[in-house]
Amino acid sequence: FSLSGIFYAPIDNDDLRFYGKAGFYRLNQDLDVFGSDGQVSDSSSRNITGITLGAGIRVRVAPRFDIRAEGDWYDIDGGDYWALSLGADYRFGGR
Repeated sequence: FSLSGIFYAPIDNDDLRFYGKAGFYRLNQDLDVFGSDGQVSDSSSRNITGITLGAGIRVRVAPRFDIRAEGDWYDIDGGDYWALSLGADYRFGGR
């Protein structure tokens, strides 16, 4: 589960938008250790919560279609986890 707010940079260009993200995440982690007999010999479970930060760019390629690229950082137990993503936005309806 994650919840983030997106903040767009105040530039006067609708075809190119830069943005930043900040938010909170919660991760449930389960671990099972199997012995040589195929049975679970040990297991553990924990919940991890923390902050996430990110930045991205959105490029308009058609009146209703944008390409998005972003990077997100998660603070997991004092370590770093990075995620890079590439996506597309299509706007339905409206003018």
